[in-house]
Amino acid sequence: MRLVRVSRAALEWKYAGVLAIIPLAFAQVMLGISQPGWAIVFIAASAVWFAVLWCRSRFVKRNQKISKRKTAQVIVRHQQIMGVLVVALIFGLLCFYVHRWGIEKELGSAHGWLIPASDPMPSAGDCGPAPDDALMLFIGNSVIKARTFPHPVLSVDGRGLVVLDKKEDGSVALTMDVLSTNGKIVARIEKNEFILNQNNYLRMKRPDLSSLTVEDQTGKQVLSARYLNSRAFKVEAVLNLPDVPSVYGPLDFTGEEKKHCYEDSGSVEFRTH
Repeated sequence: MRLVRVSRAALEWKYAGVLAIIPLAFAQVMLGISQPGWAIVFIAASAVWFAVLWCRSRFVKRNQKISKRKTAQVIVRHQQIMGVLVVALIFGLLCFYVHRWGIEKELGSAHGWLIPASDPMPSAGDCGPAPDDALMLFIGNSVIKARTFPHPVLSVDGRGLVVLDKKEDGSVALTMDVLSTNGKIVARIEKNEFILNQNNYLRMKRPDLSSLTVEDQTGKQVLSARYLNSRAFKVEAVLNLPDVPSVYGPLDFTGEEKKHCYEDSGSVEFRTH
């Protein structure tokens, strides 16, 4: 009740319109620190305040006082509705453009998250259909079906270069390192969060929030990852192995035809000593 009284007093204030500007100022600050989600929240708060101000404006109140007949009161109500719709349209478009700006900014960033798309589960070829209780990794011409987690797919001396895990909501989480020939990281994905080494890649492409493609400094594509759906990742990568003799690498995980199938017990580990 106290909040209601404070709100009413604020609406009756001579400079109540200024209060509608304050959330827009906070929205500007949020955009400056790359927080479009919070910017939209403040824009929506400003829209609500403007809508309430319109419904309680002097123009509407004056019409209410002179409108004794029922038909005139209906006209006043229509004015209120139209004003609210105009406010909703203007601020809705503003929120839309802020949302689009946020997506474009994220797609151009060297750090972000891969989120699941809604792609159908791809064919696993001779490996058979994907079990309902398994999380899937389609990596090059290999298929991994994992039921126990974390599941190391590829490791060197116990360090996982490619690891499948299961999040609390049951979705798949991918962790992997893509290294250059000198052993420096080009790209790292850690439970679906990726970061690129700004000094060790040439180009990144993100057509959407579920995909990531990276070229190394020689212009060679070394990673193409897509979060197909909540249960599956598809990856094509060229993986250099740290401290492993060149006769064993790099490992080229490319190709569409699925020839190798691995269950929970299937993993590859290299020992350097």
